Amino acid sequence: MDAKSFKEGEIVQLTFTKKTWRIQKVSLDSFLYHYLGILERVVDGDTLVAQIDLGFGLTARQKIRLLGINAPELNAPGGQESFESLKKKLKPGTNLLIRTHTQDKYGRYLGDVLYLSKKSSYETLREKGIHLNEELLVEY
Repeated sequence: MDAKSFKEGEIVQLTFTKKTWRIQKVSLDSFLYHYLGILERVVDGDTLVAQIDLGFGLTARQKIRLLGINAPELNAPGGQESFESLKKKLKPGTNLLIRTHTQDKYGRYLGDVLYLSKKSSYETLREKGIHLNEELLVEY
């Protein structure tokens, strides 16, 4: 496949293998909207605040609502327990890999979060990270 077989605006990935370059189309869903972040704080049992690396030296502070998790509100029965449980898993400064989906009615991004207890690269988080959403589904 050569560069002429792609349309303007398509996202491609170039990979050097041995003595040649390989070019392939990349799916938007699998490539975009993945961000490295650092946990700032846990808000409640299903929401956190992270400093997100947007690339090019830009960061954004965002609230992330864990997709598919519906923990009780802090003032409801079980709310404080779910909050404390999440705080035990994620300490401030924890490296995160965040995959955002859409925004909810409060402006929070709905997302999947991978984490490891030690400082990790994008590749390590992607390959070995603990999927927080799945972990919480089992607990709640």
